[in-house]
Amino acid sequence: MSLIRFTRLLQSFILLLLCFSLSSSPAFSSPPEPTTVKLQLFWHHQFEFAGFYAAISQGYFDKYNINVELIKFDPALESTNTVLAGKAQFGLAGTEIIEGYHQGKDLTLLASYFKTSPLIIITQLEITSLEQLSNNSTLYGLKQQLEQGSIRAMLNLFNVEPTNIKMTRKGNPLVLFEQNKITGILAYRTNTPYQLNQKHLNYRMHDPNQYGIASQDLNLFTTGTFARENSELVKNFTLAANEGWNYAIKHPDEIIELIQSQYNSQNLTKDALEFEANETIKLISPKLFEVGSIQKNKLLTISEDSFTNKTITRIKSLDDFIFQPNVTQKIDTELLKLLTEKEKKYLKTHPKIRVQNESDYPPFNYIVNGKPAGYSIDYMKLLTKKMAVNIQFIQNRSWQEYLGMLQESKLDAMVNIMETDERKKFYRFTPAFAEPNNVAVTRSSDLDSVVDKSSIQNKKLVVVKGYAASERYEKLYPSMTIIKVAGVLAALKAIIDKEADIFISNDAVINF
Repeated sequence: MSLIRFTRLLQSFILLLLCFSLSSSPAFSSPPEPTTVKLQLFWHHQFEFAGFYAAISQGYFDKYNINVELIKFDPALESTNTVLAGKAQFGLAGTEIIEGYHQGKDLTLLASYFKTSPLIIITQLEITSLEQLSNNSTLYGLKQQLEQGSIRAMLNLFNVEPTNIKMTRKGNPLVLFEQNKITGILAYRTNTPYQLNQKHLNYRMHDPNQYGIASQDLNLFTTGTFARENSELVKNFTLAANEGWNYAIKHPDEIIELIQSQYNSQNLTKDALEFEANETIKLISPKLFEVGSIQKNKLLTISEDSFTNKTITRIKSLDDFIFQPNVTQKIDTELLKLLTEKEKKYLKTHPKIRVQNESDYPPFNYIVNGKPAGYSIDYMKLLTKKMAVNIQFIQNRSWQEYLGMLQESKLDAMVNIMETDERKKFYRFTPAFAEPNNVAVTRSSDLDSVVDKSSIQNKKLVVVKGYAASERYEKLYPSMTIIKVAGVLAALKAIIDKEADIFISNDAVINF
Protein backbone atom coordinates (compact mmCIF):
# COMPACT_ATOMS: atom_id res chain seq x y z
CA MET A 1 0.00 0.00 0.00
CA SER A 2 1.37 3.43 -0.90
CA LEU A 3 2.13 5.98 1.81
CA ILE A 4 -0.43 8.39 0.33
CA ARG A 5 -3.21 5.79 0.38
CA PHE A 6 -2.29 4.72 3.91
CA THR A 7 -2.34 8.31 5.19
CA ARG A 8 -5.71 8.95 3.57
CA LEU A 9 -7.07 5.76 5.07
CA LEU A 10 -5.76 6.77 8.48
CA GLN A 11 -7.38 10.21 8.23
CA SER A 12 -10.61 8.55 7.11
CA PHE A 13 -10.47 6.25 10.14
CA ILE A 14 -10.13 9.19 12.54
CA LEU A 15 -13.02 10.96 10.83
CA LEU A 16 -15.05 7.77 11.21
CA LEU A 17 -14.36 7.66 14.95
CA LEU A 18 -15.14 11.35 15.33
CA CYS A 19 -18.43 11.15 13.44
CA PHE A 20 -19.46 8.00 15.24
CA SER A 21 -18.68 9.65 18.57
CA LEU A 22 -20.68 12.74 17.68
CA SER A 23 -23.62 10.76 16.33
CA SER A 24 -23.88 8.65 19.47
CA SER A 25 -23.35 11.49 21.97
CA PRO A 26 -25.81 14.12 23.23
CA ALA A 27 -25.47 17.69 22.00
CA PHE A 28 -23.94 18.74 25.32
CA SER A 29 -21.50 15.99 26.24
CA SER A 30 -21.32 15.04 29.90
CA PRO A 31 -18.05 14.10 31.65
CA PRO A 32 -16.96 10.51 30.98
CA GLU A 33 -18.12 7.89 33.44
CA PRO A 34 -15.45 7.01 36.03
CA THR A 35 -13.56 3.78 35.54
CA THR A 36 -14.49 1.32 38.28
CA VAL A 37 -11.75 -1.00 39.53
CA LYS A 38 -11.51 -3.46 42.40
CA LEU A 39 -8.72 -3.67 44.98
CA GLN A 40 -8.36 -7.00 46.80
CA LEU A 41 -7.27 -6.59 50.43
CA PHE A 42 -5.21 -9.34 52.07
CA TRP A 43 -6.42 -8.84 55.63
CA HIS A 44 -9.36 -7.42 57.53
CA HIS A 45 -9.93 -3.66 57.59
CA GLN A 46 -7.41 -1.84 59.79
CA PHE A 47 -4.83 0.97 59.63
CA GLU A 48 -2.68 -1.22 57.38
CA PHE A 49 -4.84 0.02 54.49
CA ALA A 50 -5.12 3.62 55.69
CA GLY A 51 -3.63 5.07 52.52
CA PHE A 52 -6.37 3.58 50.37
CA TYR A 53 -9.12 4.79 52.73
CA ALA A 54 -7.56 8.27 52.57
CA ALA A 55 -7.28 8.19 48.77
CA ILE A 56 -11.00 7.43 48.56
CA SER A 57 -12.17 9.92 51.20
CA GLN A 58 -9.91 12.77 50.05
CA GLY A 59 -10.88 12.38 46.41
CA TYR A 60 -7.46 11.39 45.08
CA PHE A 61 -8.97 8.56 43.02
CA ASP A 62 -11.77 10.89 41.93
CA LYS A 63 -9.16 13.32 40.61
CA TYR A 64 -8.16 10.66 38.07
CA ASN A 65 -11.79 9.65 37.39
CA ILE A 66 -11.33 6.29 39.11
CA ASN A 67 -13.95 4.62 41.30
CA VAL A 68 -12.44 2.05 43.68
CA GLU A 69 -14.25 -0.90 45.25
CA LEU A 70 -12.41 -2.50 48.18
CA ILE A 71 -12.84 -6.28 48.18
CA LYS A 72 -12.80 -7.59 51.73
CA PHE A 73 -10.38 -10.26 52.88
CA ASP A 74 -11.38 -13.89 52.44
CA PRO A 75 -9.11 -16.38 54.28
CA ALA A 76 -9.94 -19.04 51.70
CA LEU A 77 -8.51 -16.96 48.83
CA GLU A 78 -5.08 -15.57 47.98
CA SER A 79 -5.05 -12.03 46.65
CA THR A 80 -2.68 -12.99 43.82
CA ASN A 81 -5.06 -15.65 42.56
CA THR A 82 -8.00 -13.26 42.75
CA VAL A 83 -6.21 -10.70 40.58
CA LEU A 84 -4.82 -13.29 38.15
CA ALA A 85 -8.37 -14.64 37.71
CA GLY A 86 -9.59 -11.15 36.79
CA LYS A 87 -11.92 -10.87 39.81
CA ALA A 88 -10.03 -7.74 40.89
CA GLN A 89 -7.75 -5.43 38.89
CA PHE A 90 -5.42 -4.61 41.79
CA GLY A 91 -4.26 -6.46 44.88
CA LEU A 92 -2.05 -6.26 47.95
CA ALA A 93 0.38 -8.98 48.96
CA GLY A 94 3.64 -9.82 50.68
CA THR A 95 6.78 -11.24 49.12
CA GLU A 96 4.78 -14.11 47.61
CA ILE A 97 4.20 -11.94 44.54
CA ILE A 98 7.98 -11.78 44.00
CA GLU A 99 8.18 -15.55 44.11
CA GLY A 100 5.07 -15.82 41.94
CA TYR A 101 6.67 -13.63 39.28
CA HIS A 102 9.79 -15.81 39.17
CA GLN A 103 7.54 -18.87 38.92
CA GLY A 104 6.08 -17.45 35.71
CA LYS A 105 2.91 -15.78 36.95
CA ASP A 106 1.74 -12.65 35.11
CA LEU A 107 2.39 -10.19 37.96
CA THR A 108 3.58 -6.56 37.95
CA LEU A 109 4.69 -4.62 41.03
CA LEU A 110 3.32 -1.07 41.24
CA ALA A 111 4.37 0.15 44.68
CA SER A 112 5.89 -1.15 47.90
CA TYR A 113 4.76 0.57 51.11
CA PHE A 114 6.29 -1.39 54.01
CA LYS A 115 10.09 -1.20 53.70
CA THR A 116 10.42 -4.06 56.16
CA SER A 117 8.01 -6.91 56.81
CA PRO A 118 5.72 -6.68 59.86
CA LEU A 119 5.72 -10.49 60.18
CA ILE A 120 7.32 -11.76 63.39
CA ILE A 121 7.23 -14.87 65.57
CA ILE A 122 6.02 -14.37 69.14
CA THR A 123 6.83 -17.21 71.55
CA GLN A 124 6.43 -18.13 75.17
CA LEU A 125 9.16 -16.70 77.40
CA GLU A 126 10.95 -20.04 77.76
CA ILE A 127 11.76 -20.03 74.01
CA THR A 128 14.92 -17.94 74.19
CA SER A 129 16.12 -19.05 70.74
CA LEU A 130 14.28 -20.22 67.65
CA GLU A 131 16.48 -23.31 67.54
CA GLN A 132 14.34 -24.59 70.43
CA LEU A 133 11.41 -24.98 68.04
CA SER A 134 10.92 -28.70 67.38
CA ASN A 135 8.43 -31.25 66.14
CA ASN A 136 6.48 -30.72 69.35
CA SER A 137 6.16 -26.96 68.75
CA THR A 138 2.86 -25.51 67.57
CA LEU A 139 2.51 -22.03 66.13
CA TYR A 140 -0.74 -20.23 65.37
CA GLY A 141 -0.85 -18.81 61.81
CA LEU A 142 -0.74 -19.54 58.09
CA LYS A 143 1.67 -22.27 57.06
CA GLN A 144 2.56 -20.60 53.75
CA GLN A 145 3.78 -17.50 55.62
CA LEU A 146 6.11 -19.69 57.67
CA GLU A 147 7.64 -21.23 54.56
CA GLN A 148 8.42 -18.08 52.57
CA GLY A 149 9.99 -14.65 52.80
CA SER A 150 11.75 -13.23 55.81
CA ILE A 151 10.29 -15.74 58.31
CA ARG A 152 11.71 -18.64 56.31
CA ALA A 153 15.08 -16.88 56.07
CA MET A 154 15.13 -16.29 59.86
CA LEU A 155 14.35 -19.93 60.60
CA ASN A 156 17.16 -20.96 58.26
CA LEU A 157 19.63 -19.05 60.45
CA PHE A 158 18.72 -21.42 63.29
CA ASN A 159 18.60 -24.54 61.09
CA VAL A 160 14.88 -24.92 61.75
CA GLU A 161 12.92 -26.66 59.02
CA PRO A 162 9.49 -24.95 58.69
CA THR A 163 7.77 -28.18 57.65
CA ASN A 164 8.63 -29.69 61.05
CA ILE A 165 6.62 -27.07 62.94
CA LYS A 166 2.96 -27.76 63.54
CA MET A 167 0.63 -24.95 62.46
CA THR A 168 -2.96 -24.31 63.56
CA ARG A 169 -5.70 -21.80 62.80
CA LYS A 170 -8.26 -23.18 65.24
CA GLY A 171 -9.40 -21.15 68.20
CA ASN A 172 -8.42 -17.73 69.53
CA PRO A 173 -4.63 -17.28 69.40
CA LEU A 174 -4.53 -15.00 72.46
CA VAL A 175 -6.52 -17.47 74.58
CA LEU A 176 -4.41 -20.41 73.37
CA PHE A 177 -1.21 -18.48 74.13
CA GLU A 178 -2.42 -17.49 77.59
CA GLN A 179 -3.31 -21.13 78.36
CA ASN A 180 0.13 -22.22 77.09
CA LYS A 181 -1.53 -24.52 74.52
CA ILE A 182 0.61 -23.16 71.68
CA THR A 183 4.33 -22.41 71.53
CA GLY A 184 3.83 -19.12 69.77
CA ILE A 185 2.09 -17.00 67.18
CA LEU A 186 3.10 -16.08 63.66
CA ALA A 187 2.03 -12.48 64.03
CA TYR A 188 2.16 -8.91 62.79
CA ARG A 189 4.09 -6.54 64.99
CA THR A 190 1.53 -3.86 64.14
CA ASN A 191 -1.19 -5.38 66.33
CA THR A 192 -0.45 -8.66 68.18
CA PRO A 193 2.04 -7.16 70.70
CA TYR A 194 -0.61 -4.57 71.62
CA GLN A 195 -3.21 -7.30 72.17
CA LEU A 196 -0.83 -9.31 74.39
CA ASN A 197 0.12 -6.20 76.36
CA GLN A 198 -3.56 -5.46 77.00
CA LYS A 199 -3.89 -8.92 78.57
CA HIS A 200 -0.64 -8.40 80.54
CA LEU A 201 0.89 -11.52 79.03
CA ASN A 202 4.64 -12.07 78.91
CA TYR A 203 6.13 -13.04 75.56
CA ARG A 204 9.29 -13.03 73.51
CA MET A 205 9.42 -11.41 70.05
CA HIS A 206 11.58 -12.79 67.21
CA ASP A 207 11.86 -10.25 64.39
CA PRO A 208 13.63 -11.09 61.07
CA ASN A 209 14.62 -7.44 60.75
CA GLN A 210 16.93 -7.70 63.78
CA TYR A 211 19.02 -10.18 61.77
CA GLY A 212 19.41 -7.89 58.76
CA ILE A 213 17.17 -10.04 56.54
CA ALA A 214 15.91 -8.17 53.47
CA SER A 215 12.14 -7.87 53.42
CA GLN A 216 9.24 -5.70 52.32
CA ASP A 217 5.47 -5.94 52.49
CA LEU A 218 2.17 -4.32 51.57
CA ASN A 219 3.01 -4.56 47.88
CA LEU A 220 0.51 -3.09 45.42
CA PHE A 221 0.29 -5.15 42.23
CA THR A 222 -1.70 -5.97 39.11
CA THR A 223 -1.24 -8.35 36.21
CA GLY A 224 1.33 -7.61 33.53
CA THR A 225 -1.38 -7.83 30.88
CA PHE A 226 -3.63 -5.31 32.64
CA ALA A 227 -0.69 -2.94 33.16
CA ARG A 228 0.27 -3.05 29.48
CA GLU A 229 -3.28 -2.56 28.22
CA ASN A 230 -4.20 0.12 30.78
CA SER A 231 -0.93 1.92 31.42
CA GLU A 232 -2.46 5.33 32.11
CA LEU A 233 -5.10 3.92 34.46
CA VAL A 234 -2.51 1.87 36.37
CA LYS A 235 -0.19 4.87 36.65
CA ASN A 236 -2.99 7.10 37.94
CA PHE A 237 -4.25 4.48 40.39
CA THR A 238 -0.76 4.17 41.86
CA LEU A 239 -0.30 7.94 42.05
CA ALA A 240 -3.64 8.32 43.85
CA ALA A 241 -2.77 5.52 46.29
CA ASN A 242 0.60 7.15 47.05
CA GLU A 243 -1.12 10.49 47.64
CA GLY A 244 -3.51 8.72 49.99
CA TRP A 245 -0.66 7.24 52.00
CA ASN A 246 1.09 10.60 52.26
CA TYR A 247 -2.13 12.05 53.63
CA ALA A 248 -2.69 9.18 56.09
CA ILE A 249 0.87 9.48 57.43
CA LYS A 250 0.36 13.20 58.12
CA HIS A 251 -3.19 12.83 59.52
CA PRO A 252 -3.33 9.46 61.34
CA ASP A 253 -5.94 10.61 63.89
CA GLU A 254 -8.33 11.66 61.13
CA ILE A 255 -7.94 8.32 59.34
CA ILE A 256 -8.43 6.43 62.61
CA GLU A 257 -11.78 8.19 63.00
CA LEU A 258 -12.62 7.29 59.40
CA ILE A 259 -11.78 3.62 60.02
CA GLN A 260 -13.91 3.51 63.17
CA SER A 261 -16.87 5.08 61.38
CA GLN A 262 -16.73 3.23 58.04
CA TYR A 263 -14.31 0.29 58.04
CA ASN A 264 -14.16 -1.11 61.58
CA SER A 265 -15.21 -4.71 60.87
CA GLN A 266 -12.85 -5.91 63.65
CA ASN A 267 -14.27 -3.49 66.27
CA LEU A 268 -10.80 -2.14 66.99
CA THR A 269 -10.45 0.44 69.74
CA LYS A 270 -8.93 3.85 69.18
CA ASP A 271 -5.89 2.81 71.28
CA ALA A 272 -5.39 -0.31 69.15
CA LEU A 273 -5.56 1.70 65.93
CA GLU A 274 -3.17 4.31 67.33
CA PHE A 275 -0.67 1.56 68.18
CA GLU A 276 -1.04 0.10 64.69
CA ALA A 277 -0.71 3.54 63.08
CA ASN A 278 2.58 4.22 64.89
CA GLU A 279 4.01 0.83 63.90
CA THR A 280 2.74 1.18 60.33
CA ILE A 281 4.42 4.54 59.84
CA LYS A 282 7.69 3.05 61.16
CA LEU A 283 7.43 0.30 58.53
CA ILE A 284 6.84 2.84 55.76
CA SER A 285 9.79 5.00 56.94
CA PRO A 286 8.60 8.14 55.09
CA LYS A 287 11.63 10.18 56.24
CA LEU A 288 14.00 7.74 54.56
CA PHE A 289 12.05 6.56 51.52
CA GLU A 290 9.59 8.04 49.07
CA VAL A 291 6.19 6.56 49.86
CA GLY A 292 5.48 3.60 47.60
CA SER A 293 8.98 3.56 46.10
CA ILE A 294 10.43 0.28 44.83
CA GLN A 295 14.01 -0.74 45.68
CA LYS A 296 15.24 -2.98 42.90
CA ASN A 297 18.34 -4.08 44.83
CA LYS A 298 16.13 -5.31 47.69
CA LEU A 299 13.91 -7.19 45.23
CA LEU A 300 17.01 -8.92 43.91
CA THR A 301 18.18 -9.86 47.41
CA ILE A 302 14.74 -11.27 48.29
CA SER A 303 14.76 -13.19 44.99
CA GLU A 304 18.19 -14.66 45.75
CA ASP A 305 17.02 -15.71 49.24
CA SER A 306 13.98 -17.43 47.72
CA PHE A 307 16.24 -19.24 45.25
CA THR A 308 18.49 -20.39 48.12
CA ASN A 309 15.42 -21.59 50.02
CA LYS A 310 14.31 -23.48 46.88
CA THR A 311 10.92 -21.78 46.77
CA ILE A 312 11.81 -20.71 43.21
CA THR A 313 13.93 -22.53 40.63
CA ARG A 314 15.14 -19.52 38.64
CA ILE A 315 15.51 -15.77 38.93
CA LYS A 316 13.99 -13.79 36.07
CA SER A 317 14.93 -10.26 35.08
CA LEU A 318 13.14 -7.81 37.36
CA ASP A 319 12.73 -5.26 34.55
CA ASP A 320 9.43 -6.83 33.49
CA PHE A 321 8.25 -7.09 37.11
CA ILE A 322 8.50 -3.40 38.01
CA PHE A 323 5.81 -1.26 36.39
CA GLN A 324 6.96 1.34 33.89
CA PRO A 325 4.26 3.64 32.45
CA ASN A 326 4.08 3.82 28.68
CA VAL A 327 6.15 6.57 27.17
CA THR A 328 4.02 9.53 26.07
CA GLN A 329 3.06 8.98 22.46
CA LYS A 330 3.01 11.65 19.76
CA ILE A 331 0.79 11.79 16.68
CA ASP A 332 2.61 10.97 13.46
CA THR A 333 4.02 14.20 11.99
CA GLU A 334 2.55 13.73 8.51
CA LEU A 335 -0.84 12.79 9.91
CA LEU A 336 -0.84 15.79 12.25
CA LYS A 337 -0.71 18.14 9.26
CA LEU A 338 -3.92 16.65 7.85
CA LEU A 339 -6.03 16.66 11.02
CA THR A 340 -8.59 19.32 11.87
CA GLU A 341 -8.65 20.84 15.37
CA LYS A 342 -11.78 18.82 16.11
CA GLU A 343 -10.03 15.58 15.13
CA LYS A 344 -6.98 16.46 17.25
CA LYS A 345 -9.24 17.15 20.22
CA TYR A 346 -11.01 13.84 19.72
CA LEU A 347 -7.74 11.89 19.85
CA LYS A 348 -6.66 13.80 22.95
CA THR A 349 -9.89 13.08 24.81
CA HIS A 350 -10.10 9.45 23.65
CA PRO A 351 -6.72 7.91 24.57
CA LYS A 352 -8.03 4.37 24.11
CA ILE A 353 -9.78 2.82 21.09
CA ARG A 354 -11.85 -0.34 21.68
CA VAL A 355 -11.86 -2.84 18.80
CA GLN A 356 -13.18 -6.38 18.47
CA ASN A 357 -10.83 -9.38 18.55
CA GLU A 358 -12.52 -12.42 17.06
CA SER A 359 -11.65 -15.99 17.94
CA ASP A 360 -11.72 -17.63 14.51
CA TYR A 361 -11.23 -15.30 11.56
CA PRO A 362 -7.62 -16.02 10.57
CA PRO A 363 -5.42 -14.70 9.07
CA PHE A 364 -7.11 -11.34 9.72
CA ASN A 365 -8.50 -11.43 13.24
CA TYR A 366 -8.08 -14.31 15.69
CA ILE A 367 -6.53 -15.34 19.03
CA VAL A 368 -3.30 -17.25 19.70
CA ASN A 369 -2.62 -18.30 23.31
CA GLY A 370 -5.09 -15.71 24.55
CA LYS A 371 -3.48 -12.84 22.61
CA PRO A 372 -4.84 -10.96 19.56
CA ALA A 373 -3.28 -11.94 16.23
CA GLY A 374 -3.78 -11.37 12.52
CA TYR A 375 -3.37 -8.81 9.73
CA SER A 376 -6.29 -6.69 10.94
CA ILE A 377 -4.89 -6.70 14.47
CA ASP A 378 -1.44 -5.64 13.25
CA TYR A 379 -3.04 -2.98 11.07
CA MET A 380 -5.00 -1.55 13.99
CA LYS A 381 -1.87 -1.50 16.16
CA LEU A 382 -0.09 0.47 13.43
CA LEU A 383 -3.01 2.88 13.07
CA THR A 384 -3.30 3.55 16.80
CA LYS A 385 0.46 3.97 17.14
CA LYS A 386 0.40 6.70 14.47
CA MET A 387 -2.62 8.28 16.17
CA ALA A 388 -0.80 8.19 19.55
CA VAL A 389 -3.63 6.34 21.30
CA ASN A 390 -3.84 2.97 23.03
CA ILE A 391 -5.92 0.09 21.81
CA GLN A 392 -8.06 -2.35 23.79
CA PHE A 393 -9.08 -5.55 22.06
CA ILE A 394 -12.44 -6.94 23.23
CA GLN A 395 -12.60 -10.75 23.13
CA ASN A 396 -15.07 -13.58 23.68
CA ARG A 397 -18.09 -12.17 21.87
CA SER A 398 -19.98 -13.34 18.80
CA TRP A 399 -20.06 -11.27 15.61
CA GLN A 400 -23.67 -10.38 16.32
CA GLU A 401 -22.72 -9.16 19.80
CA TYR A 402 -19.87 -7.05 18.40
CA LEU A 403 -22.29 -5.32 16.03
CA GLY A 404 -24.57 -4.52 18.95
CA MET A 405 -21.68 -3.21 21.02
CA LEU A 406 -20.65 -0.88 18.20
CA GLN A 407 -24.17 0.48 17.93
CA GLU A 408 -24.30 0.97 21.72
CA SER A 409 -20.89 2.74 21.75
CA LYS A 410 -19.30 -0.10 23.73
CA LEU A 411 -16.87 -0.48 20.80
CA ASP A 412 -15.21 2.44 19.04
CA ALA A 413 -14.48 0.60 15.79
CA MET A 414 -14.74 -2.76 14.06
CA VAL A 415 -12.32 -4.20 11.52
CA ASN A 416 -12.82 -6.68 8.65
CA ILE A 417 -16.45 -5.59 8.36
CA MET A 418 -18.35 -5.31 5.06
CA GLU A 419 -20.09 -2.09 4.09
CA THR A 420 -23.83 -2.41 3.41
CA ASP A 421 -26.71 0.04 2.96
CA GLU A 422 -28.28 -1.14 6.21
CA ARG A 423 -25.08 -0.73 8.20
CA LYS A 424 -24.44 2.73 6.77
CA LYS A 425 -27.52 3.87 8.69
CA PHE A 426 -25.57 3.35 11.92
CA TYR A 427 -21.87 3.28 11.08
CA ARG A 428 -19.27 5.02 8.92
CA PHE A 429 -16.73 3.10 6.84
CA THR A 430 -13.16 3.72 5.72
CA PRO A 431 -11.99 2.61 2.28
CA ALA A 432 -11.21 -1.13 2.21
CA PHE A 433 -7.67 -2.08 3.25
CA ALA A 434 -8.05 -5.69 2.02
CA GLU A 435 -10.25 -7.18 -0.70
CA PRO A 436 -10.07 -11.00 -0.64
CA ASN A 437 -11.98 -13.21 -3.07
CA ASN A 438 -14.95 -15.34 -2.07
CA VAL A 439 -14.83 -19.12 -2.53
CA ALA A 440 -17.30 -21.92 -1.91
CA VAL A 441 -16.38 -24.81 0.38
CA THR A 442 -17.90 -28.27 -0.01
CA ARG A 443 -16.87 -31.77 0.91
CA SER A 444 -14.48 -33.22 -1.64
CA SER A 445 -16.90 -36.09 -2.30
CA ASP A 446 -19.65 -33.61 -3.22
CA LEU A 447 -17.54 -31.32 -5.36
CA ASP A 448 -19.36 -29.87 -8.41
CA SER A 449 -17.25 -28.75 -11.34
CA VAL A 450 -19.15 -25.45 -11.24
CA VAL A 451 -20.86 -24.05 -8.17
CA ASP A 452 -23.69 -21.87 -9.44
CA LYS A 453 -27.27 -21.08 -8.62
CA SER A 454 -28.72 -24.07 -10.41
CA SER A 455 -26.32 -26.62 -8.92
CA ILE A 456 -26.93 -25.67 -5.28
CA GLN A 457 -30.68 -25.09 -5.20
CA ASN A 458 -31.42 -28.21 -3.15
CA LYS A 459 -28.39 -28.10 -0.88
CA LYS A 460 -27.88 -26.81 2.65
CA LEU A 461 -25.99 -23.53 3.01
CA VAL A 462 -24.25 -22.75 6.28
CA VAL A 463 -23.77 -19.05 7.14
CA VAL A 464 -22.30 -17.07 10.03
CA LYS A 465 -24.86 -15.09 12.03
CA GLY A 466 -24.60 -11.37 11.47
CA TYR A 467 -22.20 -11.50 8.51
CA ALA A 468 -23.37 -9.16 5.73
CA ALA A 469 -22.46 -11.77 3.12
CA SER A 470 -24.63 -14.30 4.95
CA GLU A 471 -27.67 -12.03 4.69
CA ARG A 472 -26.98 -11.53 0.98
CA TYR A 473 -26.76 -15.27 0.30
CA GLU A 474 -30.09 -15.83 2.06
CA LYS A 475 -31.70 -13.40 -0.40
CA LEU A 476 -29.88 -14.84 -3.43
CA TYR A 477 -30.79 -18.46 -2.66
CA PRO A 478 -34.24 -18.36 -0.98
CA SER A 479 -35.00 -22.02 -1.80
CA MET A 480 -31.92 -23.32 0.03
CA THR A 481 -31.97 -24.57 3.59
CA ILE A 482 -30.00 -22.06 5.65
CA ILE A 483 -28.09 -23.16 8.75
CA LYS A 484 -26.76 -20.37 10.97
CA VAL A 485 -23.68 -20.79 13.17
CA ALA A 486 -21.58 -18.54 15.41
CA GLY A 487 -18.30 -18.49 13.46
CA VAL A 488 -16.11 -19.76 10.63
CA LEU A 489 -14.81 -22.83 12.47
CA ALA A 490 -18.36 -23.86 13.33
CA ALA A 491 -19.32 -23.45 9.66
CA LEU A 492 -16.45 -25.66 8.45
CA LYS A 493 -17.31 -28.25 11.08
CA ALA A 494 -20.90 -28.29 9.83
CA ILE A 495 -19.57 -29.18 6.35
CA ILE A 496 -17.35 -31.95 7.71
CA ASP A 497 -20.14 -33.36 9.87
CA LYS A 498 -22.54 -33.31 6.87
CA GLU A 499 -24.90 -30.95 8.65
CA ALA A 500 -24.49 -28.55 5.71
CA ASP A 501 -23.27 -28.84 2.10
CA ILE A 502 -21.79 -25.44 1.21
CA PHE A 503 -20.07 -22.59 2.99
CA ILE A 504 -19.09 -19.40 1.17
CA SER A 505 -16.36 -17.19 2.62
CA ASN A 506 -13.19 -15.38 1.58
CA ASP A 507 -10.27 -17.40 0.28
CA ALA A 508 -7.71 -16.05 2.80
CA VAL A 509 -9.71 -17.32 5.77
CA ILE A 510 -10.57 -20.64 4.17
CA ASN A 511 -7.01 -21.36 3.01
CA PHE A 512 -5.65 -20.54 6.46
